[in-house]
Amino acid sequence: MEQQTKKIKVDISETQIQHDLERYINKALELGASKAKVYPTDEIPVDERVVLKCQILRCFGYGVSAYCPPNTLKLEELREHLKKYKWAVFFVTDIPSEVIVRDKATIKEKAAVYQKVFLISILEMEK
Repeated sequence: MEQQTKKIKVDISETQIQHDLERYINKALELGASKAKVYPTDEIPVDERVVLKCQILRCFGYGVSAYCPPNTLKLEELREHLKKYKWAVFFVTDIPSEVIVRDKATIKEKAAVYQKVFLISILEMEK
């Protein structure tokens, strides 16, 4: 079955936006997220301390992933981009704590987690 391309509309009703946000939540849960929730973008904290957890006791993957510091947006850039949106969908995937370690022993498991998050957030949610 071929997927049809949807036209982007700029005059979407608030009802349609809320419907779409609910659909995104359900899609994330269907794809394996354990929780999903909508937040107003002006309530999303952007805290400088987040980057420190990657730098202090430097993670072996620091600078390797496109989604990790220092390759991510600078915090001020992120703040500016968030101002352009009203809503964000956040989701949680449960990961065994032994996978979240700062060494190469669990690299395959960690890669599988990254793939799952990428699948949920990029590949599937934007369909």
